[in-house]
Amino acid sequence: LPQLDVITHRISVPLLHDNIKKNILENIKKNNQTHLFSQSKNLSQDKIEHLFPQKIEIFLRELVWKGRRNSNMPALLYLEGGPGFPSPRPVARFGWIQKATEDYRVFLLDQRGCGLSSPIQAKDLVENYTSEEQALLLMFFRCDSIVEDCEYIRRKIIGRDNKWTLLGQSY
Repeated sequence: LPQLDVITHRISVPLLHDNIKKNILENIKKNNQTHLFSQSKNLSQDKIEHLFPQKIEIFLRELVWKGRRNSNMPALLYLEGGPGFPSPRPVARFGWIQKATEDYRVFLLDQRGCGLSSPIQAKDLVENYTSEEQALLLMFFRCDSIVEDCEYIRRKIIGRDNKWTLLGQSY
């Protein structure tokens, strides 16, 4: 993209954000199982924390006009439909990207589990986890986790007190 700088970011985020962990564990404690797991009587915070990786990597691209990289332009986060899809791969400056980059630093997020973010591999699931554990792990790739990833990344890249505009396609 001749008129744009493309900056790549790889951000390590918790697999299970604190407030989501709290909700899951409260549900497990309250019901002694989650609605998804009929035989899940031994799930605990320790088991969850030792069963799965503690961090995953989220990939995003930042698009900004050449020469404006260090400016104080507002930020715009684009989420591709799904959830559970990678961001578009910009190959030319046209359409909404052209318009958006006139006024914003544009961030294109590959949502957890897809694109260049830490993947979920069927082979890994089958070889390393029981069906109950697979279902539990996949719970951590829902919309609520993606929203928490976005907030974590926002605080890390543009600052705790700064906001960004959100644009979504079929999200």
